[in-house]
Amino acid sequence: MGSLDSSLNEELEIVPDSQISGFDSPLIPTGAGSSFRDDDDDDDEKVQPNFISDTENDTLESDEEFSSLEDSDLILPNVKVKSSDNFDPILKRKALNNNERETILKIPRKIIDYVPLKNFNLGDSFDSMITTRVTKLRDLEKEILDSPSGSTGIVTTSNTAAKSELQKSIKCGGIIPEKYLDVVTKETISDKYKDWYFISENCHFEELMDLEMKDMDYSFLFGSNTCKGNVPEFLRLKCPNITNLLVLFGVNEEKCFSLRINYEKKENAKHDNLCTIYPTDKMLKFLMYYYSADGDVREVFLKAFICLILDRNVFNAMGLDHNMCLKVLELFDHTEFINSYFEIVCKDDFFLHYRLLQIFPNIQTALLGRLFNKERCRISTIEQNIINEFNEMFDYKNYKNLLYFILMMYGSKHTPFGPKSQVTEYFKDCILDISNETTNDVEISILKGILNLFSKIR
Repeated sequence: MGSLDSSLNEELEIVPDSQISGFDSPLIPTGAGSSFRDDDDDDDEKVQPNFISDTENDTLESDEEFSSLEDSDLILPNVKVKSSDNFDPILKRKALNNNERETILKIPRKIIDYVPLKNFNLGDSFDSMITTRVTKLRDLEKEILDSPSGSTGIVTTSNTAAKSELQKSIKCGGIIPEKYLDVVTKETISDKYKDWYFISENCHFEELMDLEMKDMDYSFLFGSNTCKGNVPEFLRLKCPNITNLLVLFGVNEEKCFSLRINYEKKENAKHDNLCTIYPTDKMLKFLMYYYSADGDVREVFLKAFICLILDRNVFNAMGLDHNMCLKVLELFDHTEFINSYFEIVCKDDFFLHYRLLQIFPNIQTALLGRLFNKERCRISTIEQNIINEFNEMFDYKNYKNLLYFILMMYGSKHTPFGPKSQVTEYFKDCILDISNETTNDVEISILKGILNLFSKIR
């Protein structure tokens, strides 16, 4: 290809740096996009112009531009290319690793004097103090863990002490599984394993069996199938009074003489010590022999009878005959029975009130009349007294007692079933309000379902 004549140079001009935009080369031809050919229009030979550079005014804005020029096929003046035998800028180019790419991205094309900030609308639920709060919680957690009084060993010690105390009180001679002790002692939410146990010692089984054999002969000869108040001679010789009989049943002497629940010692919230008890129907039969019309003996008999049937193991026993219990109730007036009952049980113990009404549902009116009489509050109606009692337990969050309070009184004339009861509607509104809040009390969920059920009964 021949050399270019001087007329070709007239078509090229020098372009200042200020007009350069988006090109790596500082020089461009005036006829951008045109091709240069010789006069003979030879398609096989393309004319490539010689670029003229101004070495005094041409500058590179960044190292990146210099690198792009260095890797291109364009050879500029005053730029020395490394000579190598097998130099090829395309084949010798290496791929950048991640660190090199991050370094290049961090280098701005133009140095600026500010850092751009962006504002985001995160909504009302976003807590701008969340970092501070999390830091405080972590500091508090560290302080609790480092504190000797806050160590988890205290909880472990408490559970161990309760387990040890229960294990010592157990009267069963066999091996008690460790899992049973764990389940009983660690259940502290509903206290479903705590109850009133009138019989707390092992019964004298052999002596009671001997009395049972003699009682079979006595029943066969004299036909003593009902309560006559006559103590057989064989029983009187062995047990002169009711106290001696209760000792054979497994009642300790302190309870035999007091015949009441000692709430100061929390006798109504004891664990089952797995003592051996005699069949319930046999115990009631022996006890009924000691009934007497005499005032003192009559009162002792009634109190012993109430204490016995309220015992959890006796109440849940398969041998508890409610018909026999009703025969005992027929021997007493309801008022007399209720008076003796409240000498044993506290008026606020609605759990045992409900148990008593499960055995004797026909004394519900007398029991409620004694609990919510006009003398207790200066309000004209029993219904209002019931609401006041509900409010007191509800405000103090005594939900367990509140549950048995509602179970005990429903079905009476004061709190009937059905949707028209104003008392029921008031209870439902209160329970619904507290159930909508965050509460973990299982009694609230039970009460909500019970009140909905009671309101639908017609």
